[in-house]
Amino acid sequence: MVIELKADYTLTELELYSMSQMVINSGKDPVNIIKMSNYKDKYTIPFFTTRQNNLNAAKLQETATEIIIDHVIKRDELVTLSGPCCANFLKLKGYIKDAYPKSQHDAMNIAAGAHYYATAMNQNWESVSALNTAMIHFTTNPEKLTALLLNNNMKAAFPATILSNSNAFELGHNAFITARQTGTKTNNKITANNLVYSDMVDICADAQIALMDFPDLQKLFVMATLKDIISPPGSASYKLDAKLAVEFTQISGLLVKIQAEGQPAITLTTDATGIVNFENINPAKYTVTISGPGLTSQTFKKDVNSGTNAHSEVIVHPLPPPPPPLEPPV
Repeated sequence: MVIELKADYTLTELELYSMSQMVINSGKDPVNIIKMSNYKDKYTIPFFTTRQNNLNAAKLQETATEIIIDHVIKRDELVTLSGPCCANFLKLKGYIKDAYPKSQHDAMNIAAGAHYYATAMNQNWESVSALNTAMIHFTTNPEKLTALLLNNNMKAAFPATILSNSNAFELGHNAFITARQTGTKTNNKITANNLVYSDMVDICADAQIALMDFPDLQKLFVMATLKDIISPPGSASYKLDAKLAVEFTQISGLLVKIQAEGQPAITLTTDATGIVNFENINPAKYTVTISGPGLTSQTFKKDVNSGTNAHSEVIVHPLPPPPPPLEPPV
């Protein structure tokens, strides 16, 4: 299990990138760079080029939304790829029915993977893999293959179809597993963003000293000032749309709490359409928590930027049923 790194910043990514770009541009300005280099020799054009490269590299890392979407896409592809595999078992079961006496059907079906079929149909990907393996072993066993082919019962190309569908599924499965490694991808993004933030903080701190005799220039390197320019207080909004898993019906009365680090929480409830709107809030990185009776609570991070109409569509799951009571000892 990958332990997610902590971001060193409380800014949204848009704020981080915009503020960093402003600091880099101001730092390499001909007037400012001379004054900065008079304080520290490192402040040269190559120095700011490196910081620009760090910023560009961070932007190229997948965003949290892209990581989640990639995972969802790969899962949808697996649903499609698993269909022919499960259908192959039903066909094989039909071939077994004609190739073997009734007394042997159950045993042969199990040998062909029957005990994996139900969970494979319920999108248990490991079961799909196991089902494919069992079918391949069954149809490539010389004795069983002879019985299946007798009297033109089974199509001669069917074992090759099983293998082809299995290979396609495994390629998709491997891609899905890679996409599922969201923790690693998230850490890569946070590491790159932390470097951008560190670069910006260091430059701003040095600029306050290098430009101490030029207060108007100093303002170009004040974090709070830059943030207010990019994200004026009260200039953001956030809409959340909640639906119940499987049925995809709207859920009213859900408690939705949003909270920026160091700020009081704001809590509202979803309306009859399952929607809640947070209007005129401050741009920030919010922790969003959703809860309701009989439902599994969810918590996630959401960047809410100025003027971007931030939006989340959330699928809420019912609480799992309680475990059955333990049987009394005999």
